[in-house]
Amino acid sequence: MPAQFLDDYLPFLMFRADSLISQTTRQRVRELGFSVPEWRLLATLSDGDALAIGQLSDLVGLPQATVSRSIDKLRADGLAERGPSTDRRTTVVTLTAMGRDAAADLTAAALRHQRDMLKSFSSTDVQRLTDALRSIVEHLESVR
Repeated sequence: MPAQFLDDYLPFLMFRADSLISQTTRQRVRELGFSVPEWRLLATLSDGDALAIGQLSDLVGLPQATVSRSIDKLRADGLAERGPSTDRRTTVVTLTAMGRDAAADLTAAALRHQRDMLKSFSSTDVQRLTDALRSIVEHLESVR
């Protein structure tokens, strides 16, 4: 039987892989008491950088309004804080110590989940896939 268009269409394959992995990720994140937007924000801020709402919106792929509401929830829970940036025209968001602890727990769970999802692949294949996806992202960001 000849291959169907979608069998080899990279955007569709990436979407399907993301969708299938995300189903169980969403469930695990909810079990830990967070929404997916909150998880994305905690993971993004876990490196310690102070980021503006617009930057966070771009990085997590969510509308600014959703990001703002999620940040408000994280602030109410004592996990994040807002403050002025160096130019004082922009508000930036950082994690509190409690937020960094929560992010560490969530990212550890996410890495375990990733290992479970990819356990049938060699570490070399996983690294190749990671490198290829990173290259795609870097290229597409450079041409937009």
